[in-house]
Amino acid sequence: MSELLSELNWSLLLTLLIVSAVVAWFGDIIGMKVGKKRITIFNLRPKYTTRLISVLTGVGIAFATLFVSATASESVRTAIFNMKYVKNQILNLTAELKTNRDNLSAMEYQLFQNQGELQQKRDKLTAVEMELAQGTAKLDSANKKLEDLEKTREQLEKARDKAAAEQKQLSSELAELKTNVKSLRGEADKLKANVRRLREDRIAAFSGEILAQGVVEDAKLLTDDKIDGLLLMLKEQCREMLAQRFGQNSPVIPEPEISEESAKQLRKDLKNSKGRQLVRLAAVSNAVYGEPVVTEASLYNSKQIYKKGELLSKIKFSGTETRSEIDTKIYNALRSVNQKAVNDGILRDPISGNVGSVESAELSNASKRIKEEQKPCTLEMRTNRDIYTEGPVTITLSVK
Repeated sequence: MSELLSELNWSLLLTLLIVSAVVAWFGDIIGMKVGKKRITIFNLRPKYTTRLISVLTGVGIAFATLFVSATASESVRTAIFNMKYVKNQILNLTAELKTNRDNLSAMEYQLFQNQGELQQKRDKLTAVEMELAQGTAKLDSANKKLEDLEKTREQLEKARDKAAAEQKQLSSELAELKTNVKSLRGEADKLKANVRRLREDRIAAFSGEILAQGVVEDAKLLTDDKIDGLLLMLKEQCREMLAQRFGQNSPVIPEPEISEESAKQLRKDLKNSKGRQLVRLAAVSNAVYGEPVVTEASLYNSKQIYKKGELLSKIKFSGTETRSEIDTKIYNALRSVNQKAVNDGILRDPISGNVGSVESAELSNASKRIKEEQKPCTLEMRTNRDIYTEGPVTITLSVK
């Protein structure tokens, strides 16, 4: 109720009351004056004239009320003068409202459908995102595999280039091998011919065999004439050794030959050397009796390796060994001495590989004495002279 009273237009009501009171008051005054003066209008009796004035006053009150209401309120003015228009407008608005409600219902239905479709599309989008994530993972894996394949390709290319280079080198080596094979076949034919000759004749010298050697105490003092004399002396020494080998006189043996290249190199090396030097003549190839032996000269620095009486090996025996065990120990010790001498700088014999020799009688006597001792003893191997690089190593055996 309070809300209804608060919404009333009190100013308009107050205005209407005031206007109606003023109009009624003026109408009453006019009616009283007309009644007192007995004025007539339109030849009417005063009583009717008063009534007419009352009626006109009421009409004035109504018009005044309408005028004030219309002037003060737009809604009243519209309701009085434009009611039909308003009614038509209300009808149109009602129809439009209904249309809008129908459209709204259709739009709500469409929105519902669209929401369903949107959910489906969201589901599809989620599935597509999952597929995209899987595809991205596969793509990353494929990229990694591609990088691995690229690295493998680079490695294969490097391997191919290396293989091509190796193939080129192998082709070159193959050509060289073919040349060597051809040369070796020629040498093999030559060797076969030499073998046939060796079967028919006696061997004068083996390939690489030392046929002569000489020592120069101070190479710095050598002149060209002395070098020539040295080479001539070595050739004669070689000739004498071959003569002794076949039990012939030296003049019967053909003079050995020294290859020009090795002789030239020997002269050059001797001129550039100083101190004690060793010169050796070795057979270049196998030679048979009756033909000149071709030799090759070589130069070595010669120095003292062992002094006379120097201990080379000491072997202890318990006195319980058999003769065979004693011989084995002595033989093994001699092999050790041979290897030690080589390591110390003694030159090997190219044919036998040894650096010296021991008389078999001396070995037999030492073994026999050790066996006869029947108690612990020691076998010492000592040098019996000063030994230089050229050797040979000669030793004495003593049992203690």
